[in-house]
Amino acid sequence: MSKIWGSYPNPNYDRGEEVLECIDSIQDSSILPREIVVVDDCSTDNSVEMLEAVNIKVIKHSENRGTAAARNTGARNSEGDIIVFIDSDVVIHKDTIKKCVEFFQRDESASVIVGLPDKTNKYPGIVTAHFLMRMYFRLFEYSDSVSYTNGTLTAVRRNIFNKIGGYNEKLRTPGIEDAEFGLDAYRNHEKIYLDKTNVVTHNKKIDFWGLIRSDMARTVDRVFFMFRKRHTRSVLKEKRIFTISFSQIFSALLAPMIPIFLLLTIYSRLFLIPLIASLALFFFLYRSYLSFIKREMGIFSSVRIYFLLIVDMFFVYLALWKGMLLYVSGRRY
Repeated sequence: MSKIWGSYPNPNYDRGEEVLECIDSIQDSSILPREIVVVDDCSTDNSVEMLEAVNIKVIKHSENRGTAAARNTGARNSEGDIIVFIDSDVVIHKDTIKKCVEFFQRDESASVIVGLPDKTNKYPGIVTAHFLMRMYFRLFEYSDSVSYTNGTLTAVRRNIFNKIGGYNEKLRTPGIEDAEFGLDAYRNHEKIYLDKTNVVTHNKKIDFWGLIRSDMARTVDRVFFMFRKRHTRSVLKEKRIFTISFSQIFSALLAPMIPIFLLLTIYSRLFLIPLIASLALFFFLYRSYLSFIKREMGIFSSVRIYFLLIVDMFFVYLALWKGMLLYVSGRRY
């Protein structure tokens, strides 16, 4: 089956060395794809020079247009009946393509297959670890049938991709275009499956402020998306928005109360009780995730991530208000 299956459109922006690791992992697969397509989204580093030294198809955007546009460009300039989208900082395993092939062959009704990002990568740091662990934990809780896709690994039949109309190029915040594409496919009664055995490595490196900026930007776009798609009813029904559970949404509303009660305890110890109650409730909302972190990384890391979550959700709360105010004022994507 060598070199006969599918296409790998891959968006890249200023990730020269990482995208080469990605390409190496694809070329080292037990089953090779028909082609590898890398769309460089007007990088400012030496990505293009590094990519042109490799025997793959490289398409260059003349201006930075975002991940969604890069994915669409790659899809239009590929030939496979199955399109596999992965991010430039992802390293696949030898059997990743094989598992996708076998899944589609086993279930002809499957329109889209989504893979699972691993719990760890090559980068150290508690924030990076939290970013990866959080995604792995969220997705692993899902059933095998889902209503979302992700850039880490998404395989889709070309006819389905064309039917949906590709990714929404107005969405510039990474990760939101995947969520909309998945939801559009799901609402068109296409079957999307999460293959939890198909795990890939996401070499994402992120610091504290990178996490805050990312979560705030995604929250604002999720607010826009929810109102534009009239997604509010389904959020209330499913108790989640995309991969964000209802308890996490509630934690964002709770987070600002913790620093408020903390400051008020300076003036009166009466506020110590609601402070402790808020901390306890916040812990309760994340008890399963923090227990998972404790098993994987130890109790000290679990405590650190607990306080990191409080700070992160405080900024997410601000982003919720920002998104609603911008939407009311007429702002969209």
